[in-house]
Amino acid sequence: FEKTAPLLESRSRAHGNRNHILGNKALVWLWGRKFTFLCLILAWIAILFSACFENGNFTWESWWTLGLTATALFFLVNDQPPDLVLLTTTVVLRLSGVVDDEQAFSGFHSDGILAIGALFVVAKSLENSGAIELIMSLFLWRTKMTARAVMQLCLPVAIVSSVVNDTPVVAMMMPVAE
Repeated sequence: FEKTAPLLESRSRAHGNRNHILGNKALVWLWGRKFTFLCLILAWIAILFSACFENGNFTWESWWTLGLTATALFFLVNDQPPDLVLLTTTVVLRLSGVVDDEQAFSGFHSDGILAIGALFVVAKSLENSGAIELIMSLFLWRTKMTARAVMQLCLPVAIVSSVVNDTPVVAMMMPVAE
């Protein structure tokens, strides 16, 4: 035990340092976004101030939802992953009792939404594997004319869009268009 005690002590110190470093990174991230963070704070102050002088039309759930919407917009404007921000907002609304399970996830009950979500996964897999660039290299040639480049991109997109939903096709072709 005496031989492992310093090892355990160094691990606990390293773990503490990691939490300290993560805290510093969060503060640096917020400091880099001073203006938008200030706007978020002012939005929450305005929401809380308005809630104090409630005229009866809004409940606490309304004010809470407005505040969470402002917070979600803050994170979305600052390039945070939209899926993570919106899912977190939905979970917070659910845990706070503003919405129930059926309301929170009612958008996922549609088969079309689930199919589009599955196609996004396939599109990202094809993009990561490099298959899209390989296939598109057959259709795209080097050109300096914008109109010709657009026409070269339209043919394969039109062919794929004839059998697949448009939204995943656009997501799949964005890296090629860039």
